[in-house]
Amino acid sequence: MNQLVYLNDQDMYTVALGLSTLRSSLTSPMHLIMAGTMIMIIPATIIFLVGQRYFTEGIATTGIKG
Repeated sequence: MNQLVYLNDQDMYTVALGLSTLRSSLTSPMHLIMAGTMIMIIPATIIFLVGQRYFTEGIATTGIKG
């Protein structure tokens, strides 16, 4: 909840903070929370899939003693 210290305006909330605020309401619309979660996860998944070769190369080269 450190974001709340810096973000005073609700329009400036991050996606994770907005989902947390939406979840804390009395009647949590689960379909909106799940849709927001997918929107938040998709970019990270795409970046991982595109750069997966580089991630595994970095892990493999750290085990080699020179």
